[in-house]
Amino acid sequence: HRDLHSFPTRRSSDLAIIKSKLELLIQHENLDENQLKQISSIMDATRRISRLNQGLLLISKIENNQFPVTSEIDVPEIIRHILDSFEEMLTMKEIRVNFAPSDFPRIHMNLSLAETFFNNLISNAIKHNFTGGILEIHTDHQTVTIVNNGPELKLPPERMFERFRKTGHHEDSTGLGLSIVKKIAELYRYDIQYSHTGNLHSVTVDFGHNMLQN
Repeated sequence: HRDLHSFPTRRSSDLAIIKSKLELLIQHENLDENQLKQISSIMDATRRISRLNQGLLLISKIENNQFPVTSEIDVPEIIRHILDSFEEMLTMKEIRVNFAPSDFPRIHMNLSLAETFFNNLISNAIKHNFTGGILEIHTDHQTVTIVNNGPELKLPPERMFERFRKTGHHEDSTGLGLSIVKKIAELYRYDIQYSHTGNLHSVTVDFGHNMLQN
């Protein structure tokens, strides 16, 4: 089991070596256009594999409870910060955002996992949204609901959070974003419910009785 858990780390080291060698290779002045395209393609594939490896490593750490440190998390503040980080993509896709948080209690959660949790949910709602679509985020005393437009699912809703299950055709997607969300929810015993009506999708996270308030 020790060797299995160390595999993602060893893979990270190998990928770093490959990336370094490719960066040196692409600097050669005698490369023709076709060779540059091939190297660029390999570098893109290496970056995708690197993201995949990072996702698998994160899942492994969550499963082994390697995020014991928690702090008081201001959920609306994290959501605002994430929306700000996606401002360029939201503008490019002309997505209308509606976020008017209520007095949502602070929760105790690992900060890194909290940021990953909401980032993955919001990122998914943006990437799979229509141009000119909507993104609404609602909070109440114990739930956060994210609503967005997007193509109708081509798979059963219960399989949406499976590992390597992609809900769209984005080439840069690892298929791990929502499975990481599910793993974090399981760690903290949060309930996640997904529903859709045509092209309108909704994900609700219920922090329930496990919410630790000030």
